[in-house]
This record gives sequence, C-alpha cells and structure tokens, in this order.
Amino acid sequence: MKTGHCRFGGACRFNHPLQYAVQLNRLGLPRRPNQPPCQFYIKTGTCKFGASCKWDHPD
Repeated sequence: MKTGHCRFGGACRFNHPLQYAVQLNRLGLPRRPNQPPCQFYIKTGTCKFGASCKWDHPD
C-alpha cells in the first residue's frame, strides 16, 4: 500500500484492494491528493523518498 507495487505479484498471499492503488505522476512519484504537497519535490523537482513518500507529488 505504501508504494503501490508488490514484488510477489499475483502469488502474494495478501489482499491488494484497487481503491488503495497509488496513482503516479509523470516522474513515477506518488500522487496523494488528500495529502499536502511534498515540499522537497516542490522546491527541487525530485524526492529522495521516491515511491514510498507519504506526501503528494503534483505534475
């Protein structure tokens, strides 16, 4: 749920509900519309936390 990706794919024993699927922006960073924007991303255009960042990364 954190990154929107599971390394086990279809063989994973856990449930992966679609309503929790993470949308990504054009750079592959997570879109989280209900969260404030990632200030590091806003200032620099990159995010060192990548797909696991908990903030929004608007295009």
